[in-house]
Amino acid sequence: MKKWTLWLLALFFALASVYAVIQSQIGRNFVRSRLTSALKESGFEVQIEQLEGTLPHQINLKGISIRGQGIEVHLDELQVRPVLWRLLKKEAAFNDVHAKGISFANSTPFDFDGKCRVNAQGAYIKGTILDWKLTLRFKQETKTALFTVQNALLQAKGQALFDPQWQLLSSTVQVATPGKFLAHIHIDRGEEGYALRASWQIPHFKGEGEALFKDRTLKGSLTAEPLARALFDLTIRPDWILTGTSEIAIDNLQSLHIPNMYGKIGAKAQWTALNEQQGLHFDAIATQFYYGTLFAEKISVYSDLTDPFHDLQGLFDLEAEKLKWNHLELDAASFETRSGEAEHNFKLFAEGNLRHPFEVHMDGTWKDQIEVNVDNLHGTFLGIPF
Repeated sequence: MKKWTLWLLALFFALASVYAVIQSQIGRNFVRSRLTSALKESGFEVQIEQLEGTLPHQINLKGISIRGQGIEVHLDELQVRPVLWRLLKKEAAFNDVHAKGISFANSTPFDFDGKCRVNAQGAYIKGTILDWKLTLRFKQETKTALFTVQNALLQAKGQALFDPQWQLLSSTVQVATPGKFLAHIHIDRGEEGYALRASWQIPHFKGEGEALFKDRTLKGSLTAEPLARALFDLTIRPDWILTGTSEIAIDNLQSLHIPNMYGKIGAKAQWTALNEQQGLHFDAIATQFYYGTLFAEKISVYSDLTDPFHDLQGLFDLEAEKLKWNHLELDAASFETRSGEAEHNFKLFAEGNLRHPFEVHMDGTWKDQIEVNVDNLHGTFLGIPF
């Protein structure tokens, strides 16, 4: 009995000693050394400014820089639960990864939560970036990556092939939305840049496109059978702000198979950078437009917008000519509004007939809850001013 007690005490003190060593600076240096060695085995150099935590459960790393094979990555902060037995095999493997401020070269930083494993044979990453779920498997021998990214609205999956300097050689991607949209995209690197070819389909019609991507500039065209076409010439800045132009023309809206909609439409967008924010000048004109009982010979939209993808601000102007809706007939009408403040200014003008001739001028403000305040209202009815 005494021997069993002595063995248990010895085992307890041995485990306590191992745990104490792991928690000590010696243990942290061991993890740092093994992590650095594991990444070196994969062809990367790593620098870690600070390492702390409650090993082996969790370690906190700050100021991490990883370079090698044409890749440069910086992480502001990384919280991980290391798989110690994999570190002993010179594999950088972690569960419960929480990474903040990840940036490639000078790209916009992003955060990641999930798990990853890196060794001499390749890498495996699974987790979330913003509202996107990501799964990536990379094979070092063939320089091939298999990936899937998805959110509630879209899923993209495919594979990519890289050269020894980590430059993309080719890629095939399938993009889909639940039951409505399906696209196949193929990318090949050539002397003039990356050539993109795509085919896609949604209920009732399909289309195809081609483009050339070089030096962050994307130029090409899309066509949809039978009567829709689009052109684009865009530059994507490192901060993801677009500059350039895009335009679309649909010769017959009926080809979109939207019930009770007919006519012709053309639109053009001019993308700019405004004080480090996305700027957009957008014009659209619809002619001989029908939608149910509504008809207009011409409807025009003009806008000058700032930050349209996040906090929309700017000027919006809608004009209509020869518009009819049931008993309402408008020779001309316009609505102009400017957003960006707590209250948005607007102006409304209409001239026509509602069983009798009338003219209306109105201006005021409105709020996001569709609360409207009219500051000025005047016009004529039956030739009598009011």
